[in-house]
Amino acid sequence: MYPCRLLLVFLLLFPGIFYAQQLVEIPYLLDLSPVSVDSYHVPAKDVIVLPCDFAGSGFNMDRFADSVKKVGARIVGIDLVYSEYAASETFDQRKLNERRLETLRASIPELFDNNLVRWRLISQQANPSAEANKALFHGFVIHLLSPEDTYSGNSDDSLRTEREIAFVKELLKSGERISGPDAKDSSPPGYRPIVQYLPRLRRKRERGVRYDKRSIWFRKQDTAAVLVIADSFRSDTSYVYNYIFNDSTVIMTFRRHPDWQDVLVVEDVTGSMYPYMAQTFMWRRLNIDSVPIRKFVFFNDGDRNPDGPIGRSGGAYEIESGMIGEVEEEAYATMRKGSGGAAPENNLEALQYGITSFPESETLVLIADNFAPIRDLSLLKEMRRPVKIILCGVRGRVHYSYILLALQTGGSIYTMEEELTGLPSFTEGQQFVVGDQKFEIHNGSLRLVH
Repeated sequence: MYPCRLLLVFLLLFPGIFYAQQLVEIPYLLDLSPVSVDSYHVPAKDVIVLPCDFAGSGFNMDRFADSVKKVGARIVGIDLVYSEYAASETFDQRKLNERRLETLRASIPELFDNNLVRWRLISQQANPSAEANKALFHGFVIHLLSPEDTYSGNSDDSLRTEREIAFVKELLKSGERISGPDAKDSSPPGYRPIVQYLPRLRRKRERGVRYDKRSIWFRKQDTAAVLVIADSFRSDTSYVYNYIFNDSTVIMTFRRHPDWQDVLVVEDVTGSMYPYMAQTFMWRRLNIDSVPIRKFVFFNDGDRNPDGPIGRSGGAYEIESGMIGEVEEEAYATMRKGSGGAAPENNLEALQYGITSFPESETLVLIADNFAPIRDLSLLKEMRRPVKIILCGVRGRVHYSYILLALQTGGSIYTMEEELTGLPSFTEGQQFVVGDQKFEIHNGSLRLVH
């Protein structure tokens, strides 16, 4: 009963068709280099704890299922914790770890199809006796995105959406035009260093809030603080926005590629994508004459009925306009029509909608959330156009669904850290590296090999 119940929970949290089967294989996990510690201390928050018996592979499935229901956050890391103690020479720790992983996989196979999850083997080595080792923690610790970091689609909360829209509008209004020698800067394109100070509250730091004064709270200086400067391609004019983006992928990618012509932008406007949408509009406002981007599709994954049928979910809206306000209002209207749902989005349906609406567009650009995987990958075989993917929120690893999209369409991926162009053809057995992970094309999909 419990494994079925647990599987149902994950199907609700992670709906859609999972294209890659066994992306992360158990032998791959068993070959990870263990992290040695004296004893493992389970974190106090943002975790789900799944203890095992000292020498067993069973665990309390019901407790785990209830925890997942309550948290509703996505999993970013999994620790398999064990001790090196062996009561006999025939004891095989690798075999025990294998059985524990197989038990977990049998109930939640989706965990093994997500390359953003960072797995660790934690080996406890300090205790020489069986009794002392039995007192240690053994089992799995599932690490979750903190509430400040959670990307889970829009909540059914119009007030929250209106606050996101208000943020974008206020940011766009804050631009200050400067001319003459001060309009150009010798620092890297797009940035001018300034001295600002970090809030003491983490949630404010994560939102990009910074202060001009240290204050009585003795705030720490943010040495990486910047003002975003978006050039208008005039020799003596720039605009300065007094806001710090932790991830300015959108602006920087568009800055580096003025060569993209007749661009169609297909953009996710769900959940926490509003800072990236603000970057799209900042860039467009400042370059609408020199590098015009007039064609857009905004999507929210199904309006008031999110996570709908594959290929027929809806929630995508197109507009072609040279007017600044018209495009922005269409995006806000699309945001207001959305009502949440699970993290994965109907990216391919939105791309197909855009291609149908603007079939003659030369450059197809998808702006998407790395923490919101593509849920309609079964439509990938129908994609014939190369897709340039501006991927937001990347923290070292690119979700495999976007790698598949780039591979199978001959497209490319753009993050804050790198530009992934010239990816290999989709050939069986081909191996390639993305970030800190090596993949192999296996049985028409991907698997991790390093």
